[in-house]
Amino acid sequence: MTDPPTSYSFTVPGDPVPKQRHRTAGGHTYTPARTKAWEAWVGLCYKGPKFEGPVSLVCVFYRATLRRCDIDNLMKALCDGLNKKAWDDDWQVVHSCQTRLLDRERPRVEVTISEWKGDDDGN
Repeated sequence: MTDPPTSYSFTVPGDPVPKQRHRTAGGHTYTPARTKAWEAWVGLCYKGPKFEGPVSLVCVFYRATLRRCDIDNLMKALCDGLNKKAWDDDWQVVHSCQTRLLDRERPRVEVTISEWKGDDDGN
């Protein structure tokens, strides 16, 4: 029996989509379709192990445009897309580093998830 990897790197092709605010219509709250589609795509692109404990997340977002976009909203959509795939819930992310850059030719997200080796479990 082999030990699970302590880190896993992968790429999500396509222009990263920031998490949009939920919408309300007819008394019901829903996530906009564009956000849901991106989160589903992120989950499909992930083929790695499911991390059980706290993790560190390093992301480089390569966007196709210079249009304004909050990096925390990019992170939220990515993390939500990895729920139940890379981890049970994104509360397991106790450390992160993110960068947003321009790449008009090949927009994507490069992601590395690592077991957290810090002094505590992030609680």
